[in-house]
Amino acid sequence: DWVIRDNIFRNIRAPHDGVNPDGIAGAVILMWHGAGGTIVEGNRFIECDMGIQFGNPSGAATDHTGGIIRNNFFYRSGDGDVAISLNRASDALVLHNTIVQNQTFPWTIEYRFQAGNGNPSGTIHANLTDGPIVRRDGADAALSANLTQARPSWFVNAAGADLHLAAGTAAD
Repeated sequence: DWVIRDNIFRNIRAPHDGVNPDGIAGAVILMWHGAGGTIVEGNRFIECDMGIQFGNPSGAATDHTGGIIRNNFFYRSGDGDVAISLNRASDALVLHNTIVQNQTFPWTIEYRFQAGNGNPSGTIHANLTDGPIVRRDGADAALSANLTQARPSWFVNAAGADLHLAAGTAAD
C-alpha cells in the first residue's frame, strides 16, 4: 500500500562502461517481493533508463498484487528500456499514462509472465504512447482505448517534458 505521487525523476541512468555492460539502470520504481496495493501517480520520468516495474521476472510466482499506475509522464530521447513493466503481477491498473520514448526502445508498456494465482496482469487502459504495448511470456491483460501512435508535436513541449496535450492534436 505504498503511495508514490507527484515526484520528478530525472536522469536516472546507468553508466555506459565495463561495470554495467548493458548500460541500463533498473526501474526507477520497483515494487516486488510480494508487494501489493501500490499507487504510483502523477510522477514525471525525464531521461530515465526505465520507469515503473510491478513485480520482477525472476521473482515469486505472484510478485505484485493489485495497485495502480496512473497519470504519469515519461519522456526520453536517449537509450533506455520500457517505461512501464508488469512482471508476475496480477490485477494491476495501468491508466492514463503518457509515454514519449522517441523509438529508444521497441515498446513502451509490457506485461509478462502470468502471475502464479492465475489472475491476469491487469487492465491497461487509455494510455497515450509513441510505441506499442507488448504481451510477453504468456501473460494476460485487458487492453482498451490505448493510443500508441503519439507524436512529440502533439504536446506543449515534449523535449521539455511538458506532455500536456497541445490544442488541436489528434488526441485532444
